Amino acid sequence: MKNRSICITIFLIIVSCSILTTQFSWKGTDGKGYTHVIQSDGKGYYEYLPSIFIKKNIAEQTPDDRFIFKTETGNINKYYAGTAVAMLPFFTAGYIKAGINHDPQDGYSPPFQKAISIAGLFYLCIGLIFMSRFLLLYNIKPTTVCITLLLMVFGTNLLMYAVYHPSFSHIYSFAFITMFLFYAKKYSDTYTHKYALLMSLAFAMILIIRPSNGIVIFMLPFLTGSAPAFKQFLRSFFQLKTFVISTFAFFVVISIQLILWHIQTGKFVVWSYQNEGFYFLHPQIWNVLFSFRKGFFIYTPLALLSLGGLFFIYRENRFRFYSIALFLLLLIYITASWWCWYYGPSFGQRSFIEFYAANALLLAILIDRLTYKKLLYAVAIVLSLFNLLQSYQYVKDILSSWDMNAEKYSYVFMRTSPRYYSCFGGCDDIQPYSKTQTLLYDLKNDFEKQDPNWSESTTKKADDPHTMVSDYSGKEFNSGIEIVADSALPMHRLLYAEVQLDYSENATSGNESPLMVVEIKNGKDETYQYYTFALNEIPNRIGNAWKTGNYTIEIPRIRSTGDHLKMYVWNKDHQTLFIDNFHIKLYGID
Repeated sequence: MKNRSICITIFLIIVSCSILTTQFSWKGTDGKGYTHVIQSDGKGYYEYLPSIFIKKNIAEQTPDDRFIFKTETGNINKYYAGTAVAMLPFFTAGYIKAGINHDPQDGYSPPFQKAISIAGLFYLCIGLIFMSRFLLLYNIKPTTVCITLLLMVFGTNLLMYAVYHPSFSHIYSFAFITMFLFYAKKYSDTYTHKYALLMSLAFAMILIIRPSNGIVIFMLPFLTGSAPAFKQFLRSFFQLKTFVISTFAFFVVISIQLILWHIQTGKFVVWSYQNEGFYFLHPQIWNVLFSFRKGFFIYTPLALLSLGGLFFIYRENRFRFYSIALFLLLLIYITASWWCWYYGPSFGQRSFIEFYAANALLLAILIDRLTYKKLLYAVAIVLSLFNLLQSYQYVKDILSSWDMNAEKYSYVFMRTSPRYYSCFGGCDDIQPYSKTQTLLYDLKNDFEKQDPNWSESTTKKADDPHTMVSDYSGKEFNSGIEIVADSALPMHRLLYAEVQLDYSENATSGNESPLMVVEIKNGKDETYQYYTFALNEIPNRIGNAWKTGNYTIEIPRIRSTGDHLKMYVWNKDHQTLFIDNFHIKLYGID
């Protein structure tokens, strides 16, 4: 890095992100955020390290139906090992620090957690360095490079996954994909062996972090700039010496994953996402881009602005325009075809983060080529500030990480008050990936007469159209259903419930919304699944009005015959509450 202004910009970004890490991520909502930096999917990626170096049980991990799954030949980590490889130096530092501090050297004590936070900042720095070098290869002005770096960090969810979710794979993919693009471009310009080698190493890391990110290889035509140049690129790369050296380096890295799979299952190649997959015939393109649940352009509007750079690419080089347009369409299509198109709890569409070097180039070209920049800068700054506001809302659980919709989004738009923290209820799980499903139960109670499938309940007369209703007034519990698993129920991989009910409440100030409870107990009356959510998706603003609640709920597999699945309403604050037309459909997912 020879340009001083770019170096200073990256330095200031990392300092700012370090402050955010210590003041927000490490504090968290309970003052002990540093104890759960490694969380959610991040635990699965990270688990390779304590399993190999501390527990020494990589070949005998206990299935948990979340990260570790049972196969016919052994138990396997669902996630790929590349993220753990990238984390390894920081894990080592955490282990040493834990020993010095006399903290548990278990892989999860505070020194390990903080080390992974530092890893996120490190790979952010690496990604920004290679992003700036990549942009300079396209003759982007240094000042524009600095502005672009600032906008890409503070105007997108890249910030969130460097600071708040550093155990997820995205910041590592971002670094290695940006590195790959730089080295591939350098190789196309120079045809130097070392760049082919480094390009191959970076691509191998991309694949063992997240194989679907290998589609970045379809950026190569754009990088070369023309059809003849692309053909020359291929001819040069497949020359014997370059190809052999690059392929050897590639397989050295790839072999890490193959060896780990073999240790775990006795096989070198395994599909570890055994119960997940793509719906290529039903891509959720609109939802991925524009839905209020996780729409890319809703939660990262700067990305939409960056597409303005396509106009100038079209004017300057049609081959490049069609190449990058096709790549972006392919990226969107594959992302939208994954069964869980919103990719679970997250801020925005996290699956696009790794490819932000492409957005950065488009944005930099737009800034460089546009004659009148003041309006563009104003819009970019507003969008970046908006991103920071939404990031704050996400951290404070004002924006739900799971199931936002238009009504919820409108309710908390631009809101930051503590009264909006964790204010949403409801449950809108999508059906788990499956080629077949079986309707197991279809049970409805209108409370006109006692139903043997339902627990005893107190009913009362109500105004039409609700003749008899379940009366919770002054009581915590009243109506509910209990299903005792027969021999067929545990055979299904997962369960999925569709629940609908009518309810009327008259909540007083400060009362909690009534809760729906999903509980599973074994034959010894021990609970192994307990989940609650508020009936009200949005805090109740109309008392005594009848409303209809619709909920979809993913339920873990029933373990054994005789286990009990219960679903009921918990009127926690004993408020006036009536329930009617309680309808449950329960599906087995195969």
